[in-house]
Amino acid sequence: VAEKPSIAKAVADALSGSRGPRQRKGVSRALPIYEFTTNKFLPEQNQLCRVKVTSVVGHVFTLGFNENDGEQRDGFTDPSEFYNLPVVKKEETSSGKLRVVDHLRALAANSDHLVLWLDCDAEGENIAHEVIGVTRKAFEGRIARDLREKESADPIRRIHRARFSAITKDALRQAFSVLEEPDAALSRSVDARQELDLRIGVSMTRLLNWRCVGLARKHFSPATKVISYGPCQTPALSFCVERAREIELFQSQPYHKVDITCVVDGSKQVFAPKWIIPRQDQTKTKEEESPDPLSEENATFDKALAEKTAKSVLEGKNL
Repeated sequence: VAEKPSIAKAVADALSGSRGPRQRKGVSRALPIYEFTTNKFLPEQNQLCRVKVTSVVGHVFTLGFNENDGEQRDGFTDPSEFYNLPVVKKEETSSGKLRVVDHLRALAANSDHLVLWLDCDAEGENIAHEVIGVTRKAFEGRIARDLREKESADPIRRIHRARFSAITKDALRQAFSVLEEPDAALSRSVDARQELDLRIGVSMTRLLNWRCVGLARKHFSPATKVISYGPCQTPALSFCVERAREIELFQSQPYHKVDITCVVDGSKQVFAPKWIIPRQDQTKTKEEESPDPLSEENATFDKALAEKTAKSVLEGKNL
């Protein structure tokens, strides 16, 4: 299971060899299934296996307050109450419309292993565990069967994590050959962040509307209905405001370049030499120097330096 259809296709193309995968439709018409056979799946000791590759479309679930508390929540006037309300995972709107959960469960019902090809970051790990939650029942049944058949306390691991840093065939094949275990702790850290975002965002929005919407109507716009706060959107807005202020306060000043075209003696060859501005501090390396504030390469605010260089070239002096 990959994070989006394009990655699913890339994985199938990389692992299916020269013949390529066969594409078919599943429960969700928006999520193609790519099928191929391979004998390079190490958990099955290189037996010939049929592989089905599909995807989700980002998060399968989103976090929200329990709907059973809806009537009570609408009557709250104290924003701090939102820090005590229970939260639940709900199916994400787009995933619900595309029947992602039904799609994954149908495929898991006829599969012996699950390989998670989600992005290798915290968010991808969280989506991977959402997929595990949706398909867990099918694989728990197979693990129980292994225990009965083999009478072993160490069943075959049936849920795997592919870790890759590039969408190249070599990187995907390498990930397929070294499958790891999912990282539950990393996924839980995203759950914690999502819950903080929800509780802080809703409570602060309620507080702002409770205390400040009247002032906003008075001083800014009478049509103001909602003042929202978000742990992501508010810092992003501050970056935009900061940049806007920098643009408003910016005062342009002239800068100078040495632009010369030379003709080689005795030939028609013409070339344009590049002026490299001399470093002021010869003890510093190029990496240690502060970056040039100009956007244009080889330009300087030092008019005298540019004039001196141009004059020296015209006089034929060796710089």
